Amino acid sequence: MNISKSTVSYHFKILRSVGLTHTRKDAQIKYLSINKDTFHKYLPGFLDSL
Repeated sequence: MNISKSTVSYHFKILRSVGLTHTRKDAQIKYLSINKDTFHKYLPGFLDSL
């Protein structure tokens, strides 16, 4: 995919701000993970369908 770092960062920031993801930083690397509790609360069954 040809997407700039700033575009990806912007969209990840939005996902984090609404509680859909968690971010963990280890040195200079950021790890992004899904907030399963939020998905189960607002989109029940969504993760199971993937």
